[in-house]
Amino acid sequence: MRNSRLVILLFLVALASVLKAQDPQFSQFNANPLFLNPALTGFFDGDYRIIANYRSQWGSFTNTYRTAAASAELSLFKAQLKDDNFAVGLHFYNDVAGTAAFGTNQLTLSLGYRKQLGRKVKHTLGIGGQFNLIGQRIDTEELIFDNQYNGIEVDPDILSGENVAGGSGLKPDASVGLLYQIMPNKFVNVYLGAAYAHILQPKISLLSSANYSLEPKYTFHAGGSFQATRSMYFLPSIMYAQQGPSRLANFGTYLQFVMEYRDDGDVAFALGAWGRISNTTPDAVIVGARLDFVRFMIGLSYDVNISKLNTVSDSRGAYEISLIYSGLFTTVGKRRLSIPCPQL
Repeated sequence: MRNSRLVILLFLVALASVLKAQDPQFSQFNANPLFLNPALTGFFDGDYRIIANYRSQWGSFTNTYRTAAASAELSLFKAQLKDDNFAVGLHFYNDVAGTAAFGTNQLTLSLGYRKQLGRKVKHTLGIGGQFNLIGQRIDTEELIFDNQYNGIEVDPDILSGENVAGGSGLKPDASVGLLYQIMPNKFVNVYLGAAYAHILQPKISLLSSANYSLEPKYTFHAGGSFQATRSMYFLPSIMYAQQGPSRLANFGTYLQFVMEYRDDGDVAFALGAWGRISNTTPDAVIVGARLDFVRFMIGLSYDVNISKLNTVSDSRGAYEISLIYSGLFTTVGKRRLSIPCPQL
């Protein structure tokens, strides 16, 4: 009992260092586009899109870290704007971490506009902006502090002497992003993006003696679709993010096989692998699979932990699932006015 409580104490000390708050991360970052970059709002072939994401991490040796997200987007004035695209979206995520259920909620209103450029070479430029409301909370009954150690063991009946709030309240925030897409021929479709999040650096604190702010986050990403044969595509992607001293890079590719081409959406299956580096240390190898069926897409991935944490995690990291549906209002003829979006 004593050892288990000391483990909890050490875990909470580690958690305290995270109270400055870093954003959660998704291995399937392309399957959560509004979280990745505001300029990706409306960046899909269709008139509306609904997405759900779920991630569960580190359940093998501590209380599971769980992140759930959902979003909905709508392309407006597609027929009137011809080859341009204006879209609005809503995004929500809930992140719960560890023994004390340290949780973050964020609700986002996202706007995006994409302008088609050029005639001989098709390319587009997109901009996006977001307004966010962010709140954090913690289960104070699960907190244990160092002055509750009586010299032999942790005694939760000893007053902690700390004034810990159960929540931070909702704080406003904002993000902006840019996106460039180019389609030099019918076999290649590439995009590059950049985003700047937490412009307002909201002050979020659960301790009366501290006043932490969310540090700005810079994200750079790229991806595309490369047709190798009539039915085989490479869908590479890369993402780099930096928030305060923390840096993260994901890179890899899907290999996709199209089984049936249809005007309302293809039927395809893909297998993929990615690597993740946290700061300068290899963190995980990610394997994934994806099924596209007309307007539906389901993605599954698993993180194999290769960091020093694998001694306690037994190399088990996280599993993640994504569900996407993109629907249609406009006719096929109207949709063909726009440059097709590469698959994210």
